[in-house]
Amino acid sequence: MLPEMLSNDVCSLQPGKRRYTKSVYLSYSKDGFLQSTRFANTLIESKARLSYQQADAVLKGYTGDFSEEVVALLHDMETLARAIEKRRRQAGMLQLKMGEKDVVLDDDGRVVGVEPADASYPHTIIEMFMVEANVAVASLLDRYCIPFMRRIHPEPARKTLRRLSETLRLLGITLSRQPQRSHLQTLLDSVRDTRTALPVHLLVLRSLAKATYAPVNVGHYALAASKYCHFTSPIRRYADLMVHRVLQAYLTGHADHARRQYTFPELTAIGEHISETEQVAEEAEQELKTILILHLLRKRVGRELDGVVVTLTAHGAAVHLPEYGVDGLIPREALGPDHWQFDEQHQCLVGRHTKAVLRLAQPLPVRIVAVHPAAGQLDLAPAIELIKTVSLLPPKRKKNRGSRPKSRQVRKKR
Repeated sequence: MLPEMLSNDVCSLQPGKRRYTKSVYLSYSKDGFLQSTRFANTLIESKARLSYQQADAVLKGYTGDFSEEVVALLHDMETLARAIEKRRRQAGMLQLKMGEKDVVLDDDGRVVGVEPADASYPHTIIEMFMVEANVAVASLLDRYCIPFMRRIHPEPARKTLRRLSETLRLLGITLSRQPQRSHLQTLLDSVRDTRTALPVHLLVLRSLAKATYAPVNVGHYALAASKYCHFTSPIRRYADLMVHRVLQAYLTGHADHARRQYTFPELTAIGEHISETEQVAEEAEQELKTILILHLLRKRVGRELDGVVVTLTAHGAAVHLPEYGVDGLIPREALGPDHWQFDEQHQCLVGRHTKAVLRLAQPLPVRIVAVHPAAGQLDLAPAIELIKTVSLLPPKRKKNRGSRPKSRQVRKKR
């Protein structure tokens, strides 16, 4: 958001350089429960700047050239983060793990491969600390009745959760028709490292509303937080900068001014705008990553890959390729010599004549047929004869009209 001279220099917490900051001091019990909070304008001098990979190596015992003070601090951070994470999970916080992929570029900027995104525990350490700071600031401003830009995530509609439960039942997974947050996290944990993990995570994600910016207090469903805002990244998110402005007024003893700084209609309009631009930015980032991966797959036309069916429609099947982290489409006509019909109730494609079935979450070897990077399109075909390998729908039971309860027959004779 800010020019590089500011975001990477003057406003960056560089080692050995003093920087003006706003600090949230949080004290915890050994079990990760919050004991006290304090807010202040401060001057910080960072001890070291580590990548997530470096921090992970230190936590695993590879301390390198880092001082004993830094190593001890990292271990304390891990201990506290795990306690906070445990407490927040018990409160109902959802953790969706989607298996993100990173594009590997050579020195000339060409795509040469795809690898799993780093998901080491230092990412969770930072996430837990940021969430706690955001909750603390939101709680403070709310307590003093100061209007501010909240980060909200509404609770899913009952109809949506009921449909999720019905779809999961088709995969052999039982979920209450009106599940609580804790039920959803138990579900996500139960399918971890199974073939249904990705489709289940996608189904749960699609059942959740999108988090947005707004002044109305509806809480953050996925984080199990009744009050929440974005505070920790003022150099790259406008919502955080707005929160810093009202917090500054409070810290300097001008709470009355903070209450008048933004009106509710102003916050509503700005929230709609920055929510929209956030979504556009996320879509652009994902589109660029997909295009780069598809450029790589152009050299792999004809190659066979393992896939998982993640979406079914009347037009065909969307198949996710775990190795590359992208989805491709198998048109209905490419499934095999039959007339395939979409059964929405059972979430499957059924061959009218053979009764062959293609189901959601089904593992499916596929072959790359064509790649269209500019359009973001990947055309696939089954790498096996689908009709001979898929299971059949259970036969429908015919009603036996001739058999009636004996009691009825007796009454009829009378």
